[in-house]
Amino acid sequence: MISFVLLGVNVLLLVAVWHWVFKPAIRDFVRDKLFDIRDDIRDSYCEKNGLGDSGYALFRDIMNHHIRLLEERSLSKTIYFQTKLNSDSRTVRYLCRCFDEVLSVCGPGAEQEFQNYQKRANRWLKFYLVHSSFCVMLVFYALVFHAVAYSVARSLLLVKSPTSDNVRNAYIHRVDSSFEDGSIEVCCHCPV
Repeated sequence: MISFVLLGVNVLLLVAVWHWVFKPAIRDFVRDKLFDIRDDIRDSYCEKNGLGDSGYALFRDIMNHHIRLLEERSLSKTIYFQTKLNSDSRTVRYLCRCFDEVLSVCGPGAEQEFQNYQKRANRWLKFYLVHSSFCVMLVFYALVFHAVAYSVARSLLLVKSPTSDNVRNAYIHRVDSSFEDGSIEVCCHCPV
């Protein structure tokens, strides 16, 4: 009975540490990465077109939106939003048309540049979404551990080791070639 109580206390402590220590640390880490991406965008536009460019305004607004709303994001809210958005094709077409109009004003090469920055930002947002949910994080790491353990076990099984017959034949051949009269030396601990 005491072990169940201790298990419950340990689980509560683990959840508390995750909620008040780990989750804010992950959020701050991802926020710093998003700030780095925004600074890269700023540096890129300072060198090329200047900060008054409409492309810079678009990228800056999107990155500021990611940074500002990071705290409110969760995996369940993101999945709900995606399913609602995908179910309304008119809204999707409207958003794509508006986005294409903005990118066409930004100039040549803006779409490729936007995709590069968006991929970097999405990678860190997905990292945060996985780590911001305690249960999803545990399942994620359990699956990763299982996949790694399975692949290691699988690779160990596929490694070919020499069979005992091959080793015995090599030993007999070596011993046989070392004697002049062709006699075979049999080792007492090797069965023939």
